[in-house]
Amino acid sequence: MKEKTSNKIIEYIKLKRQVTASELVDYLDISRQALFKHHLSRLLKNGELIKIGKPPKVFYLLKDKKEARPRYEIDKNLIKIINENYLIITPGGEKLDGHKCIIWIFTALRDLEKPSSVNYFYTQNKARIRN
Repeated sequence: MKEKTSNKIIEYIKLKRQVTASELVDYLDISRQALFKHHLSRLLKNGELIKIGKPPKVFYLLKDKKEARPRYEIDKNLIKIINENYLIITPGGEKLDGHKCIIWIFTALRDLEKPSSVNYFYTQNKARIRN
């Protein structure tokens, strides 16, 4: 029995963690139009995938099923320092300030052990950007 294209897309994204439409077109050997019209639009509408970034850098990921994660208490002064001094631009082009930046970094570090088409990140001190 032939495997459904939507299942192939999901399995490929599980393997790669995040992919571009071009990667999927090459992997599936179908046209961009077919990919968007018949597959990505349905998977996005059904909530199985999420799309991050803006053209020309758009990535598709499996919708994150919320895992039970431990809660940590962080000193309010430390949060203030982080919020005032740090930001990150994710590989998908999303700007995250302060504590959201730190959360993203720890999540990315945890996920580095898993295969990813984009597994790097870059942080910049806000003070350097302002100058």
